Amino acid sequence: NGDLHPCPYLPIKVGNVREEGFKTLWEEGKVLQDLRKPPHGKCGECRYEDLCGGCRARAYYYSDGDYMAEDPWCLYGGKK
Repeated sequence: NGDLHPCPYLPIKVGNVREEGFKTLWEEGKVLQDLRKPPHGKCGECRYEDLCGGCRARAYYYSDGDYMAEDPWCLYGGKK
């Protein structure tokens, strides 16, 4: 149907590529802009954030809807 989601496990719609086009969604979509920023909590402070970033779907489910929250299953949480 054209709906774009950042992850198959994350029930958040970025937009619809048929209505807005992929380029517009990629450059201007709020969800994708958010996901380019460091996540909150220990994930955003971790030295491996650029490689991992934590699971945004797990963060969403365990924080009552904040996909930018820290990944609660991370066992590392090392500082930068």
